[in-house]
Amino acid sequence: IYSSVMHCDHFLYDAPSTIGSLKGRDVPVLLLRHDGEWNALGQVKTRIEAFLETIENRKVHRYA
Repeated sequence: IYSSVMHCDHFLYDAPSTIGSLKGRDVPVLLLRHDGEWNALGQVKTRIEAFLETIENRKVHRYA
């Protein structure tokens, strides 16, 4: 999970190469951009839960 503060571009400087490298190795990546205070925790929780489901589904299909 790659977390970044919105409107702080220096936090995202290396994101494209890092995310691209991970995806190139077939590693799932979730980019979370937030306001720095995590005001939308419900939305963040939902996104993380969906990401974890995706990982579980990949494991099931890979070893089925």
